[in-house]
Amino acid sequence: MKKRWLIAGLGFVLSSMAYASDAPVQNKSVAQNSGQTQQKQPDWSAVRNKADKMAKDVEERSKKLAKEAKSKYHQYKNEAGPKTHQEIKNVQAKLKEMGYKLGQIDGKIGARTHKAIRRFQADHGLPQTGKLSPEMLKALFH
Repeated sequence: MKKRWLIAGLGFVLSSMAYASDAPVQNKSVAQNSGQTQQKQPDWSAVRNKADKMAKDVEERSKKLAKEAKSKYHQYKNEAGPKTHQEIKNVQAKLKEMGYKLGQIDGKIGARTHKAIRRFQADHGLPQTGKLSPEMLKALFH
């Protein structure tokens, strides 16, 4: 909610600046001759409405971008393979059970684990990246 009011305030200031730049410049000699200064009062309700509309538009765009970023993150996360120590320990235990030498089962992907992953990938016709891909996990656990 604070963001919305901040954005609305920013829109209000920008709208006010735009209004001020559109206002006609008064001729001093005309004002002096008439004895009165005629100054047009701004329509603040229109400015507020415009600022609210701008704030809503920015908020909608922000939500859309956040939703897209979240879906891309989850897509990447799912493609990248296991992330927790326990998931990595499960992979290490399975590789060790299958006869691949990888050192200690510690939940960390070190040099020996990378080497064991590459060997497993080569043995199963997978691209030898040394990383835990969904294809590799499927071949390892199925």
